[in-house]
Amino acid sequence: MHHCFYRVQDDAYYPKGIALSDNVLWSDANGVSLRLSHLHQLKTAEMLKQFKTDQLRVENIDVIFRRNLWWSNSGAIELPSDTNTVRDQKFIFSNINISDPNPSNPPFNIQQGKGGVFSGTRFENVTIAAMPSAPNDKNILYAEATGTIKDIAFHNLVIGGEVVTANNWTTYFKTSKKEGTMSAGSVTDIRFTNSLLPRAGWKATGSGSGAAGNAIDDNNTTSRWTTNAAQTKTGQYFQVDMRSNKTFDRVMLNTVTAKNEYPRGYTVLVSMNGTLWNSVATGSGASAVTMITFPPQTARYIKVEQTGRTGASSWSIYDFHVFESDALNRAGWTATGSSSSGLGNAMDGKLGTCWTTGAVQAVALQQYFQVDMKSLKTFERISLDSVASPGDFPRGYEVFVSTDGVSWGSSIASGNGFIPVTSITFLPQTARYIRVNQTGSAPGNSWSIYEFNVYKR
Repeated sequence: MHHCFYRVQDDAYYPKGIALSDNVLWSDANGVSLRLSHLHQLKTAEMLKQFKTDQLRVENIDVIFRRNLWWSNSGAIELPSDTNTVRDQKFIFSNINISDPNPSNPPFNIQQGKGGVFSGTRFENVTIAAMPSAPNDKNILYAEATGTIKDIAFHNLVIGGEVVTANNWTTYFKTSKKEGTMSAGSVTDIRFTNSLLPRAGWKATGSGSGAAGNAIDDNNTTSRWTTNAAQTKTGQYFQVDMRSNKTFDRVMLNTVTAKNEYPRGYTVLVSMNGTLWNSVATGSGASAVTMITFPPQTARYIKVEQTGRTGASSWSIYDFHVFESDALNRAGWTATGSSSSGLGNAMDGKLGTCWTTGAVQAVALQQYFQVDMKSLKTFERISLDSVASPGDFPRGYEVFVSTDGVSWGSSIASGNGFIPVTSITFLPQTARYIRVNQTGSAPGNSWSIYEFNVYKR
């Protein structure tokens, strides 16, 4: 299910599926925004039979409003709690934005249930605008009785403009039994990692009279860069020189100390040399933490131009961060395919250009896309992005790898695409070539790839 808006008054959105993407959730009064405790039919055998996968992905979700008027222990996203539910599968939550500035309950509630083990869930690139007030001021990892929660990973988790690490996580999390009811089970192996690029040696410049270096000085509460003028549509910018090329896919503008001074509009541009610029993202800020994501880019310079207008406040940045991409650097890579239409477009970092088969998806056409990475790489995930043409995802796929482009062996992954971004994981591989064969049929859609990425983790 993708590209939907859900507003609920009581209880929540209860999906029965394996892929949720690009949805907006609004919970008015009671319950959670997204509840995954009713996936009874998706046990391992059924998931593999129906969908050729044992993984559930929740991607690009924005929770914009969260209220609990009479139910005190639920979160915006609640994972399974009953024994009939799939609890040991690969739950992956990616690019989640919980943007409500005044939530009434914690953003997550992981309830294991009685007995057994809940494990193997990963949260990546999650931004939470604010935490609720006491007494529900921390996330709950809850294991009933003899149950166990383990192997929960948080990667690039940002709460209130602060990146959560192994050193500060207890500020936001508690591990406990359910309040006042039964003894707690075991909660172990909760990991926090991030991909922030170190800013030592970087140089910042910007319009206005504010000291641009204040935005990269590790002081995110009292030191800032500011335009010292009301936001206008032209002329205001902030720029960093990272001193060498980096591969990255998101930037964060934090102005939590002055919550109203976020950019009303923005364009993000990148450059190798500080002269020739490529626009990679446009949008508008809506809260004190502006997280901007885009296809992986390799560049030395980043510029953010303010494109909105408000006479009420200036534009300020207390903390500017760049997140290294987990995608491999694609410089020098080449592509081939069953169609020659725009082969390089699938690796140019632009979501407006694509490679396409130019014909409807059909098994008989032997459609494929292949990449030569020019040297051996180690990787365990690829993604095929067709968001700009959301119906052009592959209806079926097989993935092969090779060290020499001649011997391919058996496929390392196969399955069906369901949503505009097809993310395919497998056991770690070391190879130079990757080939994706299209194995399904779609009479009304071609197969298009706007961005093809390979991930090192």
